[in-house]
Amino acid sequence: MQLIVKGKELSKSIIESLSNIFHKDDILIPRARVGSLTVSQLSPSSDKMMMYCINLFYSFGLGNNAIDTTFSLRKDLPPKLTIIISNIFKFGSDVANL
Repeated sequence: MQLIVKGKELSKSIIESLSNIFHKDDILIPRARVGSLTVSQLSPSSDKMMMYCINLFYSFGLGNNAIDTTFSLRKDLPPKLTIIISNIFKFGSDVANL
């Protein structure tokens, strides 16, 4: 559970840092789609399934940010994305060690 909270906080920090950059240049920030919350105390998925999804999203995050860093035409994004890649990699290492 702590790992999921850590991933949530990492996601918030990534969204906030990139949103600040785009907001300065008057670029529209897309809104994330979110599901509805439930008060259920039972997990809808098994722990193994959730860990698989976390690992899958971690891999997507690394790949997407690497491509964004490579092909960005802006000078301010690659340094920021490099830091984000580093943070995602650290999180992925924690997932792998679990």
